[in-house]
Amino acid sequence: LKTSALAVEEASKLILNGDVVAIPTETVYGLGANATIFMKIVLTNAITVEGTKVEVIVVTMTTNNLITNVKTYGAEGDGSTDDTEAIQKAIDDSNYVYIPEGVYCYTKLKLKSNLVIVGNDATLKSLDITTTGNDASITPEYENNKIENVCIQGIIFEGNKENITHDYYDVIGFFANNDEKIKNITINNCQFKNFKEDGIRFMYSKNADISDITIKGCYFDGVTNEKPSLNGIRFVMNNYVDTYGYYPVNNVYIHNCKGETIRTLCDIKRGCQNVIVSDCFTHNMNDCH
Repeated sequence: LKTSALAVEEASKLILNGDVVAIPTETVYGLGANATIFMKIVLTNAITVEGTKVEVIVVTMTTNNLITNVKTYGAEGDGSTDDTEAIQKAIDDSNYVYIPEGVYCYTKLKLKSNLVIVGNDATLKSLDITTTGNDASITPEYENNKIENVCIQGIIFEGNKENITHDYYDVIGFFANNDEKIKNITINNCQFKNFKEDGIRFMYSKNADISDITIKGCYFDGVTNEKPSLNGIRFVMNNYVDTYGYYPVNNVYIHNCKGETIRTLCDIKRGCQNVIVSDCFTHNMNDCH
């Protein structure tokens, strides 16, 4: 399927150029009803006639746009099975991964460049793992010293901190050393609950290159005051070294995020420039950066 026509009334609700959306097939010409296609929409053409209503928007839909369902790789999502291998295989084989409703237990996942992961009422629950130093349950797999173009949206992350033995364990951790590059990372409409250390951490050396980071509509909940989670979002240098004159982090946009029972919602330390934090709210925290 190369192209298809959508009625404008539907397209105006569904299409945001470059985003992943779910389209009921009855709105797609020639495909019939009773199914849903997940795809990345790329606007290529529009038919407009002056003085009349636009009737058709043309979009491209190639096989590379279709999302891979983790359940086709054997993920159970039953809250007890270790689904690490199935989810990782879906990530390795596809650029667009769909996680349907369920609770998926996992130990550690590796992200790659040019990857979109979309959840639909899906929870990813951390399992304990033997590790040392600063680590996270989801980390990048660098290729040629870089990772870029990653989008994660609509997922609930359960940190399971009561059962995590390692003290410095984040949910999502981008660790950049030396000349490693991280570019164009987007995390949208995700929930981070009951995590041990940080919900999202960027940790970097002064020679790293991190740019174009967007975090929107995310919720961070430490759950309990007895042992609150540390930070919702954190940007920090490796070993807290002096970064005077170095700005490895550029262009960060944090919008409409909320924090509950955590130390800090946004902990942004040295080495960052061009940072915008807007419309964020935090409650019941015990520190502020």
